[in-house]
Amino acid sequence: MNTTMSWENLLADISDGQHVAQVYQEENFLAQAVTIFTATGIRKQEAVVIIATESHWKIFARHLEKEGIDTKAVMSHR
Repeated sequence: MNTTMSWENLLADISDGQHVAQVYQEENFLAQAVTIFTATGIRKQEAVVIIATESHWKIFARHLEKEGIDTKAVMSHR
């Protein structure tokens, strides 16, 4: 893992077996991080699991929709 890359690129380029812990203070930052990580996985047709409060899910879904992810369609593939 390259530790000099931006956090956005790090989240979009995690290899199999790697783990990342994301700490946040602002919900907008959390939403950006979740969106990058999740959208990347969905576009790669990987399984994605989000465990979130209802209020966080609404924020995440809105951000994912802005990135072109159809959250309702993705969720129907459970």
